[in-house]
Amino acid sequence: GAMASDEDFFNRSGHYHHVAQGGFRKAFSNRFGIVLNGLYRYDPLFVHTADVQVKTVIQNAAWVGLGYRTDKTCIGLIGFRAKQLQIGYAYELPVQGSTHANSGTSELIASYKFKAPKTKATKQVKKPVLKSLNIW
Repeated sequence: GAMASDEDFFNRSGHYHHVAQGGFRKAFSNRFGIVLNGLYRYDPLFVHTADVQVKTVIQNAAWVGLGYRTDKTCIGLIGFRAKQLQIGYAYELPVQGSTHANSGTSELIASYKFKAPKTKATKQVKKPVLKSLNIW
């Protein structure tokens, strides 16, 4: 920070925030499961925010869900998994009275799991069963 200006941004107070998150996954059958998760963010400079999401997981390969953020934003989620690659899309839509945004935003999510699950006996890649519900 001192290289670009005289300000030492490492020692400024008030720029720290804390985040707590948690979730729950439950498979109801071999084809259907549900994921609930939440996030709480505390920042002394801004208001406290909380996110809550619920997703329906279909055959451990696709999901669709909804979310809500306390700054009055609704979120739609959709995605799929192909082997080790997960691709998703989220659209955030502020509702009337939103304090932080006045138009919708899009988010593209991509993740890749480098190590595929393997069976112990054959060492071959196995298709995850819904009992293990791999999607968050």
